[in-house]
Amino acid sequence: MDFVDYCTLAYKKLLDSDVKIEISDKSSIFESFFNSISLKLSADELRKKYREGVYKTIDKELGQYKQEVEMLRTLKEVKFYENSISVYSSFIIFWIIENKLKLNKEEIKAFTEAIYSGTIGYRLLDLHQDHNLFGGEIIVLGYRFINLYEELLMKIFPGVNTFKIIKKNAAKYCEVEYVEKTNRWKQCPFEWEQVEILGNKAAPLFTIFELIFKRKKLSATQVKDLLAAFRGLAVCTQLNDDLNDVEEDLLNGFETLVMKGYYKKYGKKDITIEKISKHLDQEKSKQFYNTQVRLYNNARNIFMRHNQHLLLLLMELQYYQFNNNIAIE
Repeated sequence: MDFVDYCTLAYKKLLDSDVKIEISDKSSIFESFFNSISLKLSADELRKKYREGVYKTIDKELGQYKQEVEMLRTLKEVKFYENSISVYSSFIIFWIIENKLKLNKEEIKAFTEAIYSGTIGYRLLDLHQDHNLFGGEIIVLGYRFINLYEELLMKIFPGVNTFKIIKKNAAKYCEVEYVEKTNRWKQCPFEWEQVEILGNKAAPLFTIFELIFKRKKLSATQVKDLLAAFRGLAVCTQLNDDLNDVEEDLLNGFETLVMKGYYKKYGKKDITIEKISKHLDQEKSKQFYNTQVRLYNNARNIFMRHNQHLLLLLMELQYYQFNNNIAIE
């Protein structure tokens, strides 16, 4: 049983029975709900099947880079993204099944491979440019992953519109990355009032959703609203990544929005955990939290308004994880 078959079975299990919530003295309702959903979807097995499937295609298509690809799979940064990609891919397959999109099994399989290739490809560019983890050859490998992502999408969704959508979202990604990279060792160029622009770092993922939404023939308003919701969720993911990588980013010359004003206050060489903690005061922490709550609420309202319960569930699982990682002192 491959990943697509397993997702089909998981989708049926999700629909065929109610989610039972067991509450103990040591768990909350939300914790019980999250655990119940994870158990019903057999999340660990889904991730395993996902890796098995995409690795076969990657090994075939990128065989000449075998040594580099095998090395990448050992990195925690890549493993983290593989886990999140497998969850998103599962829900995309659920959505395709529920909406009866005219895609056969091989096309759905190729679609999940495109999601993986695009995400990892753009991530490799980021790891090299922002974290100096690899030599220049990793840029070539990143572009090859991106090329495979585009090839697969053009094959599944042939036509001029597919290319235009890919090009449009690639331009959005380049725009925000260009602003960030040209401000290295300078104050963060982004503002909390226009935080949504950070979502464009995930613009290649928007191509995936836009293609299936249009294949379903959703209205232009529905597509616009749903993409806006995912843009907000992408902002939340980016803010959390920036917080997790705050010391490394500052050492590499990138003052993210979470740390805006740090270089001006402490300089570019005095970077310590103590000063980072001091800079991330109560006001900045509240801004960080309240911004994400606003974006999650906006996405929730959009998914509810358009009766997108699968996308709503995906969002709620992400929101649970966000709140579960917040410590209040």
